[in-house]
Order: sequence, then structure tokens, then C-alpha cells
Amino acid sequence: MKVQRTAIELVQKEEESSIFQRIGQIVPYDAIKAFLEVEQYSLRQLTHDERKLLPKPSAPNNDYQKGRTVFSALRLVVWRSLCDPESDVYKMWFTNGVNAVFDKKIISIAVCSTLGGFKICNSYLAAYIVAIIMKFGLDVFCELYKPKNIMSLHGRKI
Repeated sequence: MKVQRTAIELVQKEEESSIFQRIGQIVPYDAIKAFLEVEQYSLRQLTHDERKLLPKPSAPNNDYQKGRTVFSALRLVVWRSLCDPESDVYKMWFTNGVNAVFDKKIISIAVCSTLGGFKICNSYLAAYIVAIIMKFGLDVFCELYKPKNIMSLHGRKI
């Protein structure tokens, strides 16, 4: 599988920051703009007093920041497919161990199928996301990006 091979090469040769930078390079500006519009829509749902408590948003101005923005936008969806106790990957991980998950290319397959519905997704974007997960380690990724509350599992914040 091309995604798995590319991800392994990235893990071996690239630093985490350069992987994020490369994500920012391959994602079209219109996709970043769409992510920011969704964020603005969400912010408009808050009251004026609630918005005043938030830090001032800044548009990504370099490829590294664009890559972080894209990863932030996709991380919950990827987290659900890999780390949710109801997901097949999670069940396989705890049944057979993390080596079985990596050996059978399950993470690459899960990321590709998860991102398949996004129009910005291609095999390189999937490979970069898989590489970041491999760099962190599956258990660290799952813990680091675990939703803060039960409502965020359903895409809502309270």
C-alpha cells in the first residue's frame, strides 16, 4: 500500500514539524479557508461575553501553521476511527497488540477510509497523517487527542 510505504519513509526521514509543513504545502488554500469559515460559524454561536474569553484567532500564514490547522480539523474524525472503544481498530489493538495493527496496515486503511469523504484528501495527505500518528505512537495519539468531554465525541462542544 502506497500510503503505508510513504508514511514509513516520512517517519524515518522527516521531523514532525516538516511533516506538518508538507501537509500545509499540499492542501489547497480554499480548504484552509473552508476550515476557518466553519470555525467562524461556530464562534458566532457563542454569546458576546463567551467570545471575549477566547484568544484572538489568527489565520495560518505559513505552511507549518496550515498543516497544523488541517490536522486539527481532521484529528477528531481520525481519533474516532482509531481510538474510540467501539471502533474495529481499537478492538484489534487491544486484542492483538499495537504491532499487529501496524503490521497489517490497519492504521493506514482506517485513515484512508476516514478521509475518503473529504474532497481535499489524497494519498499523500493520508500518508502524512499516518506518519504523524506513527511519530506520536498510537497510544500517545489516542491520549493526546482524546476529546475533553462526552459531547465532543459527537462533534459538539459544551
